[in-house]
Amino acid sequence: MREIGVLDHVQQADLLADYLLSEGIKCHIDNQDSQFVLWALDDDLVAKAKEHLLAFKANPLDPVYAEGAKAARQIRKEELARRKQYRKNIKDIRSSWSFAPTTGPTFVSALLLSICLIVGYLTWLGQAGNTITPRLLFSTDMNWSELKEGELWRLITPIFLHFGLMHILFNAMWLINLGPMIERRNGSLWLLGFVLITGIASNFAQAYFVSPAFGGFSGVNYGLIGYAWIMGRRAPGSGIRLSPQSAGLAIAWGLLGIAGEFVHHQSWMANWAHGVGFAVGCFWAWAETEKSR
Repeated sequence: MREIGVLDHVQQADLLADYLLSEGIKCHIDNQDSQFVLWALDDDLVAKAKEHLLAFKANPLDPVYAEGAKAARQIRKEELARRKQYRKNIKDIRSSWSFAPTTGPTFVSALLLSICLIVGYLTWLGQAGNTITPRLLFSTDMNWSELKEGELWRLITPIFLHFGLMHILFNAMWLINLGPMIERRNGSLWLLGFVLITGIASNFAQAYFVSPAFGGFSGVNYGLIGYAWIMGRRAPGSGIRLSPQSAGLAIAWGLLGIAGEFVHHQSWMANWAHGVGFAVGCFWAWAETEKSR
């Protein structure tokens, strides 16, 4: 900021400042010892501003300055409108990026976790000799005899079976991490429907392509992972997101299962359930976000 010059009367200083603004030169007025000093905000325009000052002092009653004052009022009005719109845009952006509430009912998430734990306890985490596991498997033979006889609960019940402590702890971790977050945002009925559809789809794929003798919540968990991942990328304001660390862990675990199948021609993981669950979750999130665009 550099000095343009000095005027003796505030009315003259205001009039010249308005005219300069209409010419694209913004300035500031200081009152110093009953004189009014004009300062140019842009150093590159000081020389031009001084020329206007000399012309103004020579003929301050020139009608061009009154016209300049009128133009300056319009410029300030437009600037004020832009600032208001800017503040509104900032507020709208903050609102659109606000995350979902961290409190709310998570009944379905708690129910699913409880069923997994209860079934794990009753089946001794899949140890041989219990009579419950065969009743919850997709089928006990490759012909799916029980399903053909009407035992349709088997389409979904494998998600509650777990074989070993690490198996159930790993799946419980994902369910606790993702289930409540999504349920608070989308509602309990939504989560229940998502689990049923994703669970049946992933169970069917694993039974069809590999074997009906499997279990675990991981197919649904990979559905939740896919859903949260796509929602975080396409609708960050939804409050549903997957941290980079969680995404990396899920990808690494999935690749480990696939690698085991290629190396040993078999895998201890339900890779088809993981893949189909993940695909269902991704597509579900894509469809939801596509509708709102």
